[in-house]
Amino acid sequence: MNSPISLYNPRSTPPAQLEAMLVGRDALLKELLDNLHAQSRSRTRQHWLLRGPRGMGKTHLTGVLHHRVRGDARLSESYLPLWLGEADVYEVYSPATLLERIAERLVEAVPDAKLAATLHTLEGVGDEEGFFQELSSHLGEEAERQGKTLLVLMENLDALLESFAAKEREAQVRQLRSLLLHAPHFLFISTTPTRYMVELTDPKKPLYNQFKERDLRPLSVEEVGVVFSKLVELTGRKGMEAVLGDRQDGVLRRKVIHQLTGGLPRSVVMTFEVMRDKTGIKALVEDLRRLLDAQTAYFEARLARLAPRERAIVTTMALASTNLTSKEIATRSRLPERTLSTLVSRLVQDGHVEPTSGTGGKGTVYGLSEGLFRLWYQYRKGRLLLEPLVRLLAYLFNPSELQETIARLQRHVEENQPDSQDSAHLALRQVEEALRLATSEEGRLDRERLWKECQEEATAIRDARQTIDQLRAFVSKYKNLAPRKKFPPIIESALKVIQRLPAPLATDCISWFNASMYVLSLHSPVLATRQLHRLLNFLESQDSSLRELGPYTHLSLGIIHEKSGQVEEALRHIEAVILAKSAYKPRVGPFPLEMARWIRAELYKKIGRTPEAIRDYSHVIESALRSGGIQTSMGLHAANALARVHEKSGDWKQAKQAIHNLLKLSDSLPFHKRDRQLIAGAQLRLIFNKMALGDPALVRLLSSLEQWIKENPHHQFIDIAQEISTRHAPIMNMFSERNPQRRVTTFLSNPNAFYSNLPIEQLRQLIKELEESASPEEAPLVHTHALVAETLDATILNAPGAKARLNRALGRLPPELRQVVRERIADEQTRAPTQPPPPKRRTNSSSPARPAALRSAADPLER
Repeated sequence: MNSPISLYNPRSTPPAQLEAMLVGRDALLKELLDNLHAQSRSRTRQHWLLRGPRGMGKTHLTGVLHHRVRGDARLSESYLPLWLGEADVYEVYSPATLLERIAERLVEAVPDAKLAATLHTLEGVGDEEGFFQELSSHLGEEAERQGKTLLVLMENLDALLESFAAKEREAQVRQLRSLLLHAPHFLFISTTPTRYMVELTDPKKPLYNQFKERDLRPLSVEEVGVVFSKLVELTGRKGMEAVLGDRQDGVLRRKVIHQLTGGLPRSVVMTFEVMRDKTGIKALVEDLRRLLDAQTAYFEARLARLAPRERAIVTTMALASTNLTSKEIATRSRLPERTLSTLVSRLVQDGHVEPTSGTGGKGTVYGLSEGLFRLWYQYRKGRLLLEPLVRLLAYLFNPSELQETIARLQRHVEENQPDSQDSAHLALRQVEEALRLATSEEGRLDRERLWKECQEEATAIRDARQTIDQLRAFVSKYKNLAPRKKFPPIIESALKVIQRLPAPLATDCISWFNASMYVLSLHSPVLATRQLHRLLNFLESQDSSLRELGPYTHLSLGIIHEKSGQVEEALRHIEAVILAKSAYKPRVGPFPLEMARWIRAELYKKIGRTPEAIRDYSHVIESALRSGGIQTSMGLHAANALARVHEKSGDWKQAKQAIHNLLKLSDSLPFHKRDRQLIAGAQLRLIFNKMALGDPALVRLLSSLEQWIKENPHHQFIDIAQEISTRHAPIMNMFSERNPQRRVTTFLSNPNAFYSNLPIEQLRQLIKELEESASPEEAPLVHTHALVAETLDATILNAPGAKARLNRALGRLPPELRQVVRERIADEQTRAPTQPPPPKRRTNSSSPARPAALRSAADPLER
């Protein structure tokens, strides 16, 4: 078998081959599929955006997702996947025309859909609101008929937004937002090659926070080896031991390939094609030319939207063979250097340019964010040499191998006499230029430098692997051992290895070192903090990006001090994590920042700074709801803590909202990761909170409570739940009783429960109904209860004469019931205004007093 591998068109690639070639994306794919499973049971929609430069595998991942949904029995029952390609987006200029493309794909997927006939009868202009609304309505109806959510897999969200005309853009973006927010029959998973889109990052824009975003990262050195192994299996090509082997030369060659390709999956596949048959670059050149031609519409549109001077900067950088400093850009473009920094900053912000070394000041080197743009622009300018291919050939093969390839290509050209501009001639030119570069002094030195750097990094990779394996072993074994006085030797050796590793390799080692120190702190906090301070001093003394790893170590120190009860010291380190982002722009992602805020909230709560604790808990929850992923579990626990803070202060409305957020976050977790005890406890407290708020649907709440008791017989709060249920049993019995006379008897047998827990209006209405059904013997007593209920509101508001009237009525009731009524009045008066309010339900108050029946039994829930 010697099958060709599709480099640029996953849409036409067989599903089995897409699956076989999926490398380095398994965790993200699982997260997406788990989220789709969770959303299949929800009426709200969380839309996704996948970011990554061209060639990073976004379309490949989209294709795998498309086929997985279609092939999964549960998902295919819930979703109808519709895959919009790049060409579809280029035909769009408004949300209405986007819906039209979706409708066309739906008809292709379901030819007998009723929508097929409807599409031919639609009239309207693509910019019209009416046309948008009509299409949205028809698609919604078709989704209902199919019984499925329309899962729209869409390429190039940036191109879609930029297609909206300037005058209509604001209105059309709002149309798109309404679709995302209010049309549950749509779920969008989009991609974009850009790193920045103002429509998504500006809080004032309509689409802010509408997508959960994930970045596709480059393949690692190890993953490059995995790709080569899979390609060998797919193509049947053997003899690739130099790349696949685990010997030092194999690791080194993979590292060279990784550096030359930047870890882009498309470039890695291209490298394999070259290595398996160097004379086969003719087909590769043809594929590259087709790819570059296909990018013309996209890149020309992006250039057209730039201001003339910004366009001059981008094209100047595209024509250069290397990345440039601001001074070099000014010299080549003839733009004044004094105004260049503003223009470059704007291009960086808009995602066209990025700093490749330095932090934005003088001497910073800038490169193009879209690596393919340079190749496309040079190609469009008539430069038929494909620079990445030339460098790959020159640095991966020695001159003698290149000469042999040239000889074979020359024979092919002479035998077939092709046109001078065809792929065979162009392929020959690439190899000839590669030989020229490889044999030049500049090329020879550059090749030696590259291989030497890679050799050093290959050695560092080996040392980093060994160190991480040792730290993992330490973490798994040391926590189960008795306290040791002897200093573990791995700690000292790990610090030495970290200090000589390049930043990318040091990151994982530092993560495991921090984890090791946390485990060590369980037995020896002093020893652990001493070693973390040594690491921190080293990191903060660096001028390189290693300095940006300091917040992780601050976080470890904060956690250890918090566990040891050293609040002030813990706060100092946690504040360092939060403030570091503005201090020196570290690569602190959302997780350590939100973890720091969570710990700070716990510390604030411990020292009584409740408002600050509420603020930080709320921030963590909002971030988890927005970002999901690894932050979800943390947000869930923060919501639980926030609910307890509000319950303790009697703010039942805010406590209820916190628990709703907890349950929402729980729904987005995979089932096997859910903390069932925590969630069950939250569900119980939500029932209690609604009771405390005076929810008029008390019977439904009591029914939910009974159901909870059946489902959680071994929960730690089961005794509390049963006690509350027992106290409310008379209410349940009375409301479930159909015989009017027996309802009266049930009420009179235990009126305490009704006075303690029913909203006053509901109590008054109930007793009024009972009066109509009471027997002659029971009627006087029921009438007395009616008098008490009628005077409760006036007494609570201290109306003139109300207290005397109440006392007269209470005089006819048993002493224990009088005390219950007085307690209820006292509870209500703690929240009643001094002046009578306008007539409305007081049960809507944001912070009602806790009913007496809940007060003693539910207190353990706050601890």
